[in-house]
Amino acid sequence: MSDNLRRLHPAYEDFDGGDPGPKKIDIPAIGFSLQVDLGAGRVGVFQTALPNDCSLIELNRMLDKMNRAGDRQRAHYKIEEEERSLALVRKEQAQHKEDLDAVDERFAKDMTALAAEAERMQKAADNFMETVRNAHVESRRGEFELKGAQKSNYNRLSEGIAKIKDEMAMKQAEYDKTHEQWKSLHARREELIEKHVAEIARCRAIVDAGLKDA
Repeated sequence: MSDNLRRLHPAYEDFDGGDPGPKKIDIPAIGFSLQVDLGAGRVGVFQTALPNDCSLIELNRMLDKMNRAGDRQRAHYKIEEEERSLALVRKEQAQHKEDLDAVDERFAKDMTALAAEAERMQKAADNFMETVRNAHVESRRGEFELKGAQKSNYNRLSEGIAKIKDEMAMKQAEYDKTHEQWKSLHARREELIEKHVAEIARCRAIVDAGLKDA
């Protein structure tokens, strides 16, 4: 039995000679406990004791040892927490990319359809203008000018083309804004992923160090 344990033991037998009766050592001990928050509502408690006459170095060494043990257990559970958080952020990142791909696909379809409609209406306007101009030339009635129903029809086509172009410009602006927001959020998530990965590595190093001799 070591001297420290012998001093903590309330009674032991002395076989150095004479009557081997019980011998009590009445030396007070320092008892203390360390409570560690393990996360997710879990708490660990480490308890120990040292002789009252232990040195400050011995006391601090024991406290440091308990703290390191507590840090290791906390790191063990922290890895689980960080891995769950990392998986969630990566899932959100992947889903956000799928959403953006859907936005790109819908935008391309809408712009193609609008461009085709604008081109169709522009051709209709050009053909209309050419037809009425040719008719005017054949009639030899002086300077050409759209009037009445002809002017109304041409203006209707022109207004329709302008409206489509305005809609295309609005969709382009919304599309660009969506991409800017996506880039910003994507970058923030990537930073968060890096932090989770780094924290997992740090915790694993603590766990591994706890199984090695100091």
